[in-house]
Amino acid sequence: MKIGMLLGIVCVVLANQVQASSELEILINMLHENGTVSDAQYGRLMAEIKAGFEQAAVEQQQLQAQLDKANNVEIKIDRGIKIKTSDGAFEAKIGGRVQADTAWYDEDNIGMGDGTEIRRARLYIEGKMFHDWGYKLQYDFTGTGKSGIKDAFLTYNGFEHIELKAGNFKDPFMLQEQTSSKYVTFTERALPDAFSSGRHIGVMASTKHQHWTAAVGFFGDSVNTAVKGKDEGWSVSGRLTYAPINEKTRVIHLGFASDYRSTGEADAIRFKQQPETHISGINIVDTGAIVNVNNFLKLGFEFAAIEGPF
Repeated sequence: MKIGMLLGIVCVVLANQVQASSELEILINMLHENGTVSDAQYGRLMAEIKAGFEQAAVEQQQLQAQLDKANNVEIKIDRGIKIKTSDGAFEAKIGGRVQADTAWYDEDNIGMGDGTEIRRARLYIEGKMFHDWGYKLQYDFTGTGKSGIKDAFLTYNGFEHIELKAGNFKDPFMLQEQTSSKYVTFTERALPDAFSSGRHIGVMASTKHQHWTAAVGFFGDSVNTAVKGKDEGWSVSGRLTYAPINEKTRVIHLGFASDYRSTGEADAIRFKQQPETHISGINIVDTGAIVNVNNFLKLGFEFAAIEGPF
């Protein structure tokens, strides 16, 4: 039962108690007037009723204040629309982003298309409920790339320093892929992203601390993969990072990640990546289809450093 509902019920009970005390006072007055209750008894009874009445009124005011606090909702605009209850049990944030790109090429041997596009146009809602549960749903409305559902997951943070996640989200592999497109330097990620894992439906456990993080998860295929009538692929991914220096303007970051994937009935893999623009229409890195591959293993090593503005 929600705390607000419970406090409301208690307030109603106390209000009924106050009303009952008032009715009891009228009854004792009547008994005193007809001589059934003596003056001494009357004085003692009225003092007890007054004390009980005052105590019930104080308790009712205190509980009403708690009820008002539990039901109070705060709404503000801060890089999106944020809504939360004053007790912190429920929060929601609605936001999004639009990213546009344009490119012109002076072709030599390879024809590359010039043009403009809306690269990303996303809306999302995220937040928490009942203190320990979190959620996020993000949708991309563009007609380019892998549009559609991006993040769609639930989290549970009821355990100390451990987060459990289930749904469609990024596998824990590769630093630049883990970084949101809101924070990468350019609209497109660098060429090594050809070996990223992307998003898949799965479950993951992770922990974050001042100087280290760890995550491991089990995944199927992505939400946009259609494999009707066939066995889909699956993977086990893990990532460990260590930051011996982790300050606001000074960071040394080291990381290691691995990703083992079974291809399922697809029985093939392909690694490809466009140039650092999505408009060209060609892949500057492309292995082509590598067939008769039942499974493969990727290993990733990371290093990053921040020193002041660099």
